[in-house]
Amino acid sequence: MKRLFVWCVTIGLAAVTVAVAGQMWKVSCAACGYSDSFIDSGIIVRGMISGPCTNCRKIVTITWDWQKEKKPEPVATVWDAGSNRELKIFKCPHCAGHFVQILDVKTDLRYCPKCRKPGVRIERGPIVD
Repeated sequence: MKRLFVWCVTIGLAAVTVAVAGQMWKVSCAACGYSDSFIDSGIIVRGMISGPCTNCRKIVTITWDWQKEKKPEPVATVWDAGSNRELKIFKCPHCAGHFVQILDVKTDLRYCPKCRKPGVRIERGPIVD
């Protein structure tokens, strides 16, 4: 009975860790040599919104403390008729440009942020918290 309890607690803690942890993604482009990584939200203490900036031509991230700060408001929201999704546009934290929030890494990053050619390579990195 004690083993069962320990096993259930271990599985439960592992599930909670995965549920609140963020997924790191590695992005690379063979055409121009672009290489970057970002974390897809889910961090325990900090919120994150990432996307490719139109001006910087790289993936940028906005972070905030969930307990102390309000989630950043998008500059605009547009409806994408091709995917039937609402896309949120945020101001880049590094320049005067804007970026669309990445909602689904495999769907939203089909083109290189730098050279804008198709065929960007996306690899799943470690889960971080």
